[in-house]
Amino acid sequence: MPTYHSSEMPLQGALVAALRADVTLMALVTAVEDHVPAKRTYPYVVIADLTSLEFDTKTSTGEEVTVTLHAWSQHSGRKEILQIHGELKRILHDQLLAVTDHYTVLMRREYFATFTEPDNVTRHGVSRFRALVQAA
Repeated sequence: MPTYHSSEMPLQGALVAALRADVTLMALVTAVEDHVPAKRTYPYVVIADLTSLEFDTKTSTGEEVTVTLHAWSQHSGRKEILQIHGELKRILHDQLLAVTDHYTVLMRREYFATFTEPDNVTRHGVSRFRALVQAA
């Protein structure tokens, strides 16, 4: 078997590229980042936590990676946050991303929730996706 390199960074790069390349999503948000921007201009998306579990077979190496995406909005009501997370699902759910030195076997949204932040103005949405990624 070839030397295996972790898929987290290449997967994050593929996620950022896919999201930023989507015209519909980018018309809704000001940024797609891997951190909360210092000067927050709402609405925006953050690729937050990644966790992974290895899954290897006799013939391949891979990881099951969980990616959590957060979006924040200050639009009155939940409409905007629901639209943003609907777009995230459209872009990523059941899509096979091109990941450097890897390929995705599966990408599924497994969780979604919205919250109102303590300021009673900011809406926060969370989507969690599970990706099965194998070494190329």
